[in-house]
Amino acid sequence: RLRERAEHQGRGAPRPIGALRDTFANPHARTIYAMVWILHMGGGASSVLSPYIMDDVIGAREHTATVYIVHMVSQFASIPVWTRLAKAAGKKATWLTAMGVGMVGYAMILFVGEGDLVWMCTASGFTGSLHAAGIVIGYSVLADVVDWDELRTGERKEASYFAVYHFLYKAAGGVMAMLAGYGIQWAGYAGAPDVLEQTPLVKRTMTTMLGGIPLACIGVGALLFSRFRLTSEEHARIRGELEAR
Repeated sequence: RLRERAEHQGRGAPRPIGALRDTFANPHARTIYAMVWILHMGGGASSVLSPYIMDDVIGAREHTATVYIVHMVSQFASIPVWTRLAKAAGKKATWLTAMGVGMVGYAMILFVGEGDLVWMCTASGFTGSLHAAGIVIGYSVLADVVDWDELRTGERKEASYFAVYHFLYKAAGGVMAMLAGYGIQWAGYAGAPDVLEQTPLVKRTMTTMLGGIPLACIGVGALLFSRFRLTSEEHARIRGELEAR
C-alpha cells in the first residue's frame, strides 16, 4: 500500500547510465558499496557451509534446521532493539556496535567442535542480530545517501542506488559461496557415502571459512564505515535545505 511521495514523482534521472554514474560519483555511496561487498563476501559461505559443519564437525545433522531457526528468530527479535538504539545513539554507532556483536558470533564458530550444538546456536544468534542491523540500518543509511544526491543533482535516484546495493550484496554472497565449495574441495572433502569422518584439515577449513573469513571481513568493513562522514547532523541539514527548496 506504500505510495511514492508526490513530490518525488517524475524526478528520476532521464538516462540510466547517467544515474549509475552519479551513484558511483557519490563519496558516501562508494563507502557503503565497498563495505557491503566486503561484509557479504564474509558471510556468503553461511548457506553453503552451515549444513556441512552441523554434519561433519558438530555431528548434529538432524538439528541443522534448529540453527537456521535461531538465526531467523534472532533477526526478528533484534530489529526493534537496533531501531531504538539508532534513534538514541545514531545510525553509525549502532551499525558499528552490531558489527561488534557479529564478530563475537563468528569468532565463536572458530572454536566449534563435536557436540557443540548450543555453542553453534548461540553463535548463530549473534550473527543473526548483525544481519538484522545490516538490513534495518543499512537501508536507512542508504536512504540518507540518496538525499545527499538529491541536494547535489536535484533528482531522485532510489532505484539506482538500491539496485547497485543489492547487486553487490548478492554478487558478493555468490562469489563467496563458490569459493567455499572450492575451499572444502581443496582441503580434501570426501563426499562418498561410506566416509563417516572428515579429516581435521577439512573440518578446520570449514570453520575458518564460516567463522574466520567473516570475522576478518567485518573488521575491514567496520574500519571502512568508521570513515563514513554523512552524520545525523549533516543529514538533518540536507533535509532542511531540500524542504526549503
